[in-house]
Parts: sequence; C-alpha cells; structure tokens
Amino acid sequence: MKNELTYQYLSELFEIVAETGVLRWRSRVDDHFSDKHAAKRWNARYANTSAGSLDAHGYVRVRIGGLSYAAHRIIFALNEGVGLEQVPNVIDHIDGDPSNNRPSNLRSASYRNNAYNRLANSAKYGGCKGAYYDPRSGNWAARIMAPSGAQISLGIFNTKEEAAAAYIGAAIIIQGEFFRDPRDVSQAAA
Repeated sequence: MKNELTYQYLSELFEIVAETGVLRWRSRVDDHFSDKHAAKRWNARYANTSAGSLDAHGYVRVRIGGLSYAAHRIIFALNEGVGLEQVPNVIDHIDGDPSNNRPSNLRSASYRNNAYNRLANSAKYGGCKGAYYDPRSGNWAARIMAPSGAQISLGIFNTKEEAAAAYIGAAIIIQGEFFRDPRDVSQAAA
C-alpha cells in the first residue's frame, strides 16, 4: 500500500465511468499486495466492479488500505489529474445529490458556496429557504447571508411566499452560480 494517494496511484486503482459517476476497481498489479496470491484473490473478486458503498448521509465511500475516502474526492482528483492531497477542502455536488459523482456534477467550492447550494431545512424554515416566521411581528421575514458573512435583512412580509420571493431575488444576485432555486422541482427531488 502506498502512503500517498497520488494521481498515479489512484489511476492504478480506479477508472471513472463518467456517464454515471461510478468508480470501478481496476485489475491491480502484484506490488499493491503482500504477495501474488493476495493480488490474484483480490483481482478475481473486485477487478472491474463498482468501488464503494453509500454511507448514512448518501455519500459513496471507498476503502483503500483500511481507510475510508469519499468517492467524489477521488473522482475529482482523477478528473483534475492531481493527487488526493491537492483536492480542495470542499467539493460541491451541483445538483445537491451526494451520490451523483459524475465529474460534470462536481466543482470546487468554499464552505459558504456549498451552503448556498443546500435545500431549505423544512423544519426550520417551513420549506422556504431564507424565509422565517417572526413571532414579534406576527409576519414572515426574509434574510440572506452576504459573502462577508453578515446577515442582511430583506424585510418583513405578510406571507411566507412573499418572504421566500425576496430571498430568491437576493440569492440570485449574491450566490451566483451556487444559487439553488427552491422552486425547481428537479433540484428539490435531488
């Protein structure tokens, strides 16, 4: 087992099925193992099969040398031609589906950008991201986080829908490519 998960080593271990985002184990060479028999047994069982399994949060995890790695990080590394240590700290799934690891669905992001791309917490916001019930006024309010981290109040509204619309208008401008429209049914199902 190699200590570093370099691009070279990852390419020896895996191939990406780009259309599906699945990592497949390659047939591995003998020097990846303690002896030729171990290599032969491993290749007979795993070569050309899908690597990894879903964790409790919906991410595909892959075990290499007894350690668990997120498949989307490995796919990003292979697609970019870098080792795992060069992969940015945050990789965003554009469609919000943590199991969709197609290279075209992965992008480098900041923690804030990644948060922009999340769906609303229905328990906290009644399903309307950025809108919340203000018990002091008895109305709905909207707010958004600025790139600086400051909370920006967008006003008080009579209905949840009006507050949500104010948030969406501001989010389109502030969040740019990371904006995730909560009205888009195809994104909400992801």
